[in-house]
Amino acid sequence: MRTLSQSLQHPLPDVLPPPAAMLYGYVDTSEAGYRTLKVGSTTYTIPAGPSAYRADELATALTTAGAPTTHAGGLYTVTPASSATLTAPDRLAVIMGLTQEASLSPTATATSFTSQRIAPVAIPIAGFYTQSHRVDADDERLNDRMERDMGYTWGAARVLTVRLTLHKWALDAWLFGWCQRGKVTLVGNLDDILEPLRPNGRIDGRVMSTSTPTWLGEAQLWAEVSMTLAVEEP
Repeated sequence: MRTLSQSLQHPLPDVLPPPAAMLYGYVDTSEAGYRTLKVGSTTYTIPAGPSAYRADELATALTTAGAPTTHAGGLYTVTPASSATLTAPDRLAVIMGLTQEASLSPTATATSFTSQRIAPVAIPIAGFYTQSHRVDADDERLNDRMERDMGYTWGAARVLTVRLTLHKWALDAWLFGWCQRGKVTLVGNLDDILEPLRPNGRIDGRVMSTSTPTWLGEAQLWAEVSMTLAVEEP
């Protein structure tokens, strides 16, 4: 029986189900570690941005750096000008699903390189359900040991519980853990109740907690996970 802890061990099928939504993580390139690919003898480096790159922006950033790259449905494709090898000097290729680990050993020569697995930073969602919780602003005043007043203000926020349905290949990407922490963006046909929160057609939030995945049916083709997001009020 396939267990939920099994991860990144099987090749992708030829055809993946079309996603109903995408869950994107963010990549901070202000420090080395997730910004370099080597194609043939040329090393391409994503410039350090003033803020983190959303996962779907990595393809544009790499293309601008000189390595033509596209992204669709959680898979990245790097297409060099001519046949070349691919080397992963840091973990950028890993989070893009291009390689299993960072390595200075080049791949075999090819005319293009496509993710071997769903990228852990860009996860296709087969279906989702959201529940919104309103958290009002609250003020709290405390006295410290020296009897001085201390004021704490908790700002207004919207807390969302999002239940995601994932294909087993997308579940592998989820289990990698990149989109289970920090800032994430959910893009798709979002519920009407969230209309005020998505002026640009997406929800940006920070992960507060996640659940343990559960299989939907004995075939173990689909799984369900839930995550709690803190979303700033517009």
